Amino acid sequence: MESEIGKRIQDLQHENAEVRWGAAAALAEDADAGVDLSAAVPALTDALQDAEGAVRFKAAYALVSIAEHGGDITPAIPALAGALADESEDLRRETVWALYCLAYEGRDIDAAAAALVGCLKDPNRSVRGNGAIGLTLHYLNTGRVQEAQELLEYGDGAVQFGAAWGHTDHYRKQQAKAELQALIRRIRPGILDVSIRDGLVGSLDWARERGEDISFALSVIYELLADAKDSLEQAPLYGILMKLDRRD
Repeated sequence: MESEIGKRIQDLQHENAEVRWGAAAALAEDADAGVDLSAAVPALTDALQDAEGAVRFKAAYALVSIAEHGGDITPAIPALAGALADESEDLRRETVWALYCLAYEGRDIDAAAAALVGCLKDPNRSVRGNGAIGLTLHYLNTGRVQEAQELLEYGDGAVQFGAAWGHTDHYRKQQAKAELQALIRRIRPGILDVSIRDGLVGSLDWARERGEDISFALSVIYELLADAKDSLEQAPLYGILMKLDRRD
């Protein structure tokens, strides 16, 4: 397998764009399968600046998958920051998710923070939302709590969604009960105010898919439900549980 990976790394430098794309696609499949691709990170980082957009996208996808499997792609952070200005929405979506994965593992993404701030104005909703997740976690990881809180008040639902996701990640991992309760209390009943609710649910769903324990967050929700004074207070909590398929 090492020889095959070595060949793919070499092929990322090939003069033929189709060969480069094939190498990036194969490495993406390897990453999805959980293969250790530490040796490929530098070459994939360089491929983020390939002349062909399809190659850039596959390289970003591979880096995301490496990060999702616990691999360290921190050397790619400056190149990822640069890729946030790419014309391809698909590439920008992959890039912000890669940075989120790094922030989720507590890695320092300060070199990309300014670029993530720029993403809050991206024309693509997913880029704005996922960029806000990574930026929120970066702020919380570095003690910039007020800046993270301000994203919850941002005048864009996608950014609020991402901010709620990032806060939920952080509070769940820190088992910060009072802070998670305060976040949940921001959720008001009604279908016109769902950004924070959906961000919270997205965080918990994603964690559950990864096999992580979300019982702490669920216990906080059920405690708030037990203390709710009326149906108006109960409705947002039931909404969360229904979204999580936890109707019991």
